[in-house]
Amino acid sequence: KDQLHQSLRLLVRKIRAQVEVLTKKNRLKEEENARLQQDVDATKQELTDLQLIVASKDASESKFNEEIETLNAELETKTQRHSAIESQLLAQLSAIRKEKETATQQYETQLQTERDSHTLALQTERDQFENVRTQKLALDTKLAEVMHQNDELSLQVQRTLQQ
Repeated sequence: KDQLHQSLRLLVRKIRAQVEVLTKKNRLKEEENARLQQDVDATKQELTDLQLIVASKDASESKFNEEIETLNAELETKTQRHSAIESQLLAQLSAIRKEKETATQQYETQLQTERDSHTLALQTERDQFENVRTQKLALDTKLAEVMHQNDELSLQVQRTLQQ
């Protein structure tokens, strides 16, 4: 019986030792699982944060695309307006040139046929020519201003697009 008790005690000690080892291993596994769960939770939070950032970036990109479309529409409108103004100015310039040519031809004809008797008419023609030149200079100045404004607008759009 003593031997049996001793064997049983030894067996109980071994079982207790194994239970203690298994309990320690189990506790370590539980701690590792808890750390892994924390890592998973942190990763989920990072993913959620990244998804919010991506959504924010998408919204910003959409906003910028809308602004670009608006600026492109404005540029198109101003380009059309500039083209219309340029066409008007070119038509006016052409008319002024034709008027100038006509006035010059009339002047030359009158000069050849009535040089002595039309000194006063010659002065009138010179005054008309000066008025036409002044109008042309004014139109050239206006055209230069419009072209300068268009260049500034183009630079502004390019800067906006580069941003």
